[in-house]
Amino acid sequence: MTQASIGARVLLASTFITNFGSGMYTLTIGKVLYDETGSAASYGIVIVLEFIATFLFQLVAGPWVDRTDPRWSCVASTIVRSLALFTTGMVLGGSRQALFLVATSLVLQAAKPFYRAAQFALIPEVVGKSQLVRFNSHNSISLQAGQLLGIAAVGPVLATGGIRFSLWLNAAGFLLSALVLLLIKPVSRGVRHRAGSWFMALGWIVRSWLEAAANLRTNAATCWLVFLCAGDFILVSLVNLLLAPTVAARFGGDAYWLSVLDGAFALGAMLTAFGVDALARRLGERGSVMAGLGVQSLCFAALALCDSRPSAVLLLGVVGAANTVSCVVLLGALQVRSDATLRGRIASFRNLFLAAVGGCLMPLISHLEGVSLSLAFLASSLVGIVFFLLAFVMAHPRHYGVAMLGFYSQGSG
Repeated sequence: MTQASIGARVLLASTFITNFGSGMYTLTIGKVLYDETGSAASYGIVIVLEFIATFLFQLVAGPWVDRTDPRWSCVASTIVRSLALFTTGMVLGGSRQALFLVATSLVLQAAKPFYRAAQFALIPEVVGKSQLVRFNSHNSISLQAGQLLGIAAVGPVLATGGIRFSLWLNAAGFLLSALVLLLIKPVSRGVRHRAGSWFMALGWIVRSWLEAAANLRTNAATCWLVFLCAGDFILVSLVNLLLAPTVAARFGGDAYWLSVLDGAFALGAMLTAFGVDALARRLGERGSVMAGLGVQSLCFAALALCDSRPSAVLLLGVVGAANTVSCVVLLGALQVRSDATLRGRIASFRNLFLAAVGGCLMPLISHLEGVSLSLAFLASSLVGIVFFLLAFVMAHPRHYGVAMLGFYSQGSG
């Protein structure tokens, strides 16, 4: 077994382990907050706070990852999340448990930018260029499989051990993930920076971002690709936001259906990931991205118009499948087109855009859900259409064409 194959398998294992816990935690906090307030607005506020935390820490995460070994950034951020979950489990209880969970969410979100930027930078170092889309497909399978099992486990875990046991199980998973990541071969970075003061650190951050901005100005196609990559993640956030209200309005508030709906999304994503590489080679990057975003938009519109239970389960499964297609292809395209010395900052820039747009959209969609669940789904469909049009126009041959979305067309696959 080669070092590259070991590294790839380690990354897949880490993705699976961390998302097992994340799947449990997302459903746990969503249900606790909705049960205590009876509205999606409380969870929407948490999502907005998470976006703010993401925005602030992205400013440091990208430059940090580009100046250090991304493997160590992955390990450190994973350990921080493990400690946060374990500590919260120790102090949890009473009327403040929702507050503790919100605080934990913010800590997890603060560490996540470092992990995401580091993983984005680490994958091309471990996986060959021609295998990026295939690896990202497998990574999506690991992600969704972890979430699916986490979703399946959340009911029995909460019933037998309660919230505290769920948090400790998540903490153990993050710790195991950190240990597994140590098996990856270190990645050498030629330049390391040690700031002697806060002012020097601030200057270093500013210079790092100015360097990245100059690169993106001269590579406009990559810049547009960064914007486009945020679309699928925003649509997933909208799914998470509207799950609990959907269960309350159309499934009698039965928590069982919360797991079924989220599980349908995860299962659709996981099954589709096996064929993304072949589909992208057949349709091309632009065609695959447009198909994924277009289908998601149609499904959101259908969820607004159709309130039957079987239809909701089926449509969320299709949303998960379509989301995987466009997300995997876009990530591969961005990794191929990113300068190796800037990958951490490019990943952070994508997440900064995601945080800014998501922070504006979540309160709006939450407000619309309070008026009408169908109206919230229609607004979500409109968001998908905007990103669909962005892919249609900016990746058109008259604009950036294959320079933006055309990896397979260039024969590099």
